Amino acid sequence: MLLYKELNLPKPIVDDHALEEIVRAKSIDGSYNTIVTEPQQYLSQDILDAFGSVGVTPQFMVIFGDATKSQFKTFLHSDITYQNNTWTKMPFGINWDLNSNNTSFNWWNVHGSPEIFPEPRDADFPPVVYGIHHKYRRNRETSDFTLIQSYTIKPLKATLVRTDIPHQICYNTNDKPRLCISVRFSVTDIASWTHAVEIFQPFFDN
Repeated sequence: MLLYKELNLPKPIVDDHALEEIVRAKSIDGSYNTIVTEPQQYLSQDILDAFGSVGVTPQFMVIFGDATKSQFKTFLHSDITYQNNTWTKMPFGINWDLNSNNTSFNWWNVHGSPEIFPEPRDADFPPVVYGIHHKYRRNRETSDFTLIQSYTIKPLKATLVRTDIPHQICYNTNDKPRLCISVRFSVTDIASWTHAVEIFQPFFDN
């Protein structure tokens, strides 16, 4: 099952310092899950040109991580956004880990366990990544589930990752705690993982 693909793409960020300023401004108790609704302000022209060459434009960018933890597991989740008064699954992101971490992206078979949705939000709210949690809200425990696949993330390497099935990210580092950006596209423009694979195939690192 194809759940990720490494991509040959240029450096995504023009000014690393500007990104760090966003993190400092937006973090709460050191953690951040920050939405940048005008990613063109921070993404390099080279990366914007690369996306333009396949006819797509980033809708927003997410900055993930924690400034205080060197070991961390995310909640087991599937990515969704609230759009047109309904929850919509987000099938993929293009991610870069921007520092040197031992980070794994793990996909799980949850064997039909309950899907726990967040509370609905205003449809006019800017695009945001939320999560369907599995079994119970804020669950990090995977002992009842079956690992489908695990990918060890390469620092600074662009990776197309599937996000509409249950997954969890784990890192353990002696360097700086994790700082990751995830570039997202409109689910109206790219509605499925299969479509994303087709669009970004020219960048596949074989």
